[in-house]
Amino acid sequence: KDFYSKESFHKNGFIIIEDVLKKKEVSEIRDTLFLHFKELDKSFENISYVLESELAKLQFNDKILKSLRSVIGEELVLVNDFNVQFNAYGVEGRNKGLHADCNSEFTPKNKYLFSKEYQFGKVGIYFQDNTESMGGGIDVLVGSHKTFTKFRSSLMNYLYSRLFHKFHRLHNKRKIRVPIKAGSAVYFDSRLLHSSSSPR
Repeated sequence: KDFYSKESFHKNGFIIIEDVLKKKEVSEIRDTLFLHFKELDKSFENISYVLESELAKLQFNDKILKSLRSVIGEELVLVNDFNVQFNAYGVEGRNKGLHADCNSEFTPKNKYLFSKEYQFGKVGIYFQDNTESMGGGIDVLVGSHKTFTKFRSSLMNYLYSRLFHKFHRLHNKRKIRVPIKAGSAVYFDSRLLHSSSSPR
């Protein structure tokens, strides 16, 4: 499938941005992060240091910004919500971590969530391949972000969306492991149902 063109964001809910970082850069970043997390006893909660490091500059990577502008347009706004995860899979519980990042915004009053023009999303930069054995990327329910545009009534849309989340297993045939390579990035709609790719 074509997950690399700008059309993929609107159709599938995400786009893969290839070769954001070179292999050497990926290796250097991994080494730095490993040492840092080792000092923290593998905790991934106290990582504010990254905002003062070279990692923070990745938010302004030319290739990422160019891809985002091709999808959104020139009026691109970045919200600084920066974090780093280390061996964090979030697969506990009944839903195996499957969620939408706009869950806290769910209410019929927030009509912007139900608009086809809504383009708010998140960018993930990955430092390892998303393989079956190691995981480390994301799984998504392809096209699930469109749930919000099924009905004209925001109340009906809200109810439908909640049911869709509750019975997401019915849609598992659309769940895929995103084919991420080390050094690539993914931009995904914040309404897209997704979870961390766990190692098997």
